[in-house]
Amino acid sequence: MASRNNKKLLNSKSLFEIIIKNVHKENFVAEMLARKEVESFLPKVLEKLKKYFEKQKQENTLKIFSPTPLDDYTVDSIAKSFGQQNLKEGEGIENTKVIEDKSIIAGVIIKYKNSIVDASLNNAIAKAFIK
Repeated sequence: MASRNNKKLLNSKSLFEIIIKNVHKENFVAEMLARKEVESFLPKVLEKLKKYFEKQKQENTLKIFSPTPLDDYTVDSIAKSFGQQNLKEGEGIENTKVIEDKSIIAGVIIKYKNSIVDASLNNAIAKAFIK
């Protein structure tokens, strides 16, 4: 009777959560695929996993807004400096993306997750007039 109730509770959402919590365990994926009741949920779970990892990738992307293209050395220097000053132990920037923004007079604006560092001339001018 307990297994019947477990089958009712198992759905694509709960399976997705189980996978995210246990994916690091050896042979976990093979064990999950061996369970017959998982088969019907697999397409939905795979779609959720794809969206989850895409979101993680986007969240771990350092975005640098600049009025002009930046060379690799400058991008790497900004990413390294930002990481040293703003990231906790174990956190890491997976990707760096430079976005050209002509509304910026000079300097850069850096965004990563919920952090924004505005090192633009626009911001400096705005601050000067607010005082």
